[in-house]
Amino acid sequence: DHCPKPVVAALNGLALGGGLELAIRCQALVACDSAWMQLPEVTLGIVPGIGAMVAPYRRWPRAAATFNRMLTRAEKLTAAEAHDIGMITTLVQQPAELIPAAVAQVRALSGAIHKIPDEPVAVAAFEESDNMSAAGDILSRQTIAIIEKAVTAAAAAPSFAAALEVGYQAFGDSACTAPARGGISALQERRQPLFQFVQPAGTHHHGL
Repeated sequence: DHCPKPVVAALNGLALGGGLELAIRCQALVACDSAWMQLPEVTLGIVPGIGAMVAPYRRWPRAAATFNRMLTRAEKLTAAEAHDIGMITTLVQQPAELIPAAVAQVRALSGAIHKIPDEPVAVAAFEESDNMSAAGDILSRQTIAIIEKAVTAAAAAPSFAAALEVGYQAFGDSACTAPARGGISALQERRQPLFQFVQPAGTHHHGL
């Protein structure tokens, strides 16, 4: 996060979960315009473990609502959408153009010091959850609550390091829950997790 030598992520295809978390810790991101990103951990009853609840909010705070939905609904983000919110600096059309674009970014950043902001950041409030993923799958309300609490606390933390600790603790908390055990078991058994549907307050649901 504080490196004298620029590191640039070059995205082609899918940047999923931990791979996306590593990419957003690089000094810059470039991508093919067909690439897309996702944080699917919530669909397994766990939370991201290495910075997704912290780093994007400090780097691109105006896109906080987008990150909220990615974390709590596993929404996909296209490369074009990521470019629009400032995550991706350069879009290319062909994979052969990707590495030259990354090299150009490394040269542009050479000599500059990159440091994710230490200061607390204001983030958009989470929308009331319907406990459903963007794909229509039932999610764990307990896992969503852990994400919402961690993002809020990390945003208010006095330093980036302290914010990361909030995220690590939240990952540990989620890993000890029944939804995590059920979600990981379902992944290993190649079946859909069976989370209990929780009806949001003030709504009426006649299915499930």
